[in-house]
Amino acid sequence: MTSTTSISGRKTRPTLLNLALASSLSFGLLAGLGGCSQAVSMTTAAVTPEYTGGKVAYAPGTPTVVFEHGADENGKGTWNGMISKVRPFAPTFAYSRTGWGDNPFGDVPAARTPSVGAAALRHRLQKTGVQPPYILVGHSIGSYYVLNYARQWPNEVAGVVLVDGRLPAFTANCQKNNGNLCDPTENELIMALMPAAGRSEIMGEKKGRHEIPAPSELGTIPVTVIYNTKREFPHNDGFMKGWTETQSAYAAGLQNGEAIPVAGGHFIHHTYPDIVTNAIRKQVDGARARAGN
Repeated sequence: MTSTTSISGRKTRPTLLNLALASSLSFGLLAGLGGCSQAVSMTTAAVTPEYTGGKVAYAPGTPTVVFEHGADENGKGTWNGMISKVRPFAPTFAYSRTGWGDNPFGDVPAARTPSVGAAALRHRLQKTGVQPPYILVGHSIGSYYVLNYARQWPNEVAGVVLVDGRLPAFTANCQKNNGNLCDPTENELIMALMPAAGRSEIMGEKKGRHEIPAPSELGTIPVTVIYNTKREFPHNDGFMKGWTETQSAYAAGLQNGEAIPVAGGHFIHHTYPDIVTNAIRKQVDGARARAGN
């Protein structure tokens, strides 16, 4: 059963630069030259350790909170604010996928499908020595990688939090509602301007939709679906209708899910960080309780 908590939006005044850059992302699938979160976070990203556990004594049974970023984001920088809020009660892990942020070099696959992204995340966790269980937090296209991770290695996952995550039924629902920018691969300008990592992830999204688990496949894993309800330029009403319908339908099919609609824009972890923090804390507390602590 899925519960729903609705959050009303507050007025914000983004800069013209941030508005232009954020709107170009097409909800996490890059449609322009650069991401707003990367632009504002690079100055602090370098001081954020990849893994914040090891030196802090957390309560027994505390899972590590693993952050997976969206397209065109610095994987550490975009989560800096969240890490500062979460690390007092749980260890955190954040990184940049190859081709993004502080990891610009290395091989970028032709199509970073969900299974490819999930395997890379697991390899990075193992290499860093971060042991399960994990609370997986995915923003935008990052949702594909955490959901596939939960499908492949459910015993390592104590919970999932999706922050306005892309979901496989969206493209069809967007097109059904006469939305715009439903499928970035059909826009030649978007594809021409996109860096290699962006093209890889957009193609991986299209080729790998079947790799995302249906809600019923996640069983009793707790899943929180936080999603935006506020239309942002350049998306039309059909885009937003398709987006919200997809989010609510996925959440409704979960055995152990919670839906939190928020009129906060695509970067909810920036505009309403406390909402995301509280969702994570609830998952962490639940994991501890199940572990008997």
